[in-house]
Amino acid sequence: MISSRTDEWRWYEGELTYCNAVLPQAMLMCGQWVPNNTMSEVGLESLTWLADLQRADKDGGHFVPIGSNGFYPRKGARAYMWISYSPDLHHWGSHKLMMEARRGAW
Repeated sequence: MISSRTDEWRWYEGELTYCNAVLPQAMLMCGQWVPNNTMSEVGLESLTWLADLQRADKDGGHFVPIGSNGFYPRKGARAYMWISYSPDLHHWGSHKLMMEARRGAW
């Protein structure tokens, strides 16, 4: 089916980047339009996995986006969330780590 998918990594590629929900959305829409139940099931499964992964904890913690300051490769570390200041939106500085991207470390 999808070569990068495993029981622990239910994704289409070996890395999560940005706009991740677009891929499951496309699978869900195509599965409905074609129609193809397998496409719909894969889309729903991957969207559920992504939504769970982007929570600070499994009990409904706050949203932790992937791709806001780096990506998340399979078997790699998630990117941290940073904030920085710019007086003119051209020159940036004063970077500050807001949160480490580890489940349960918030």
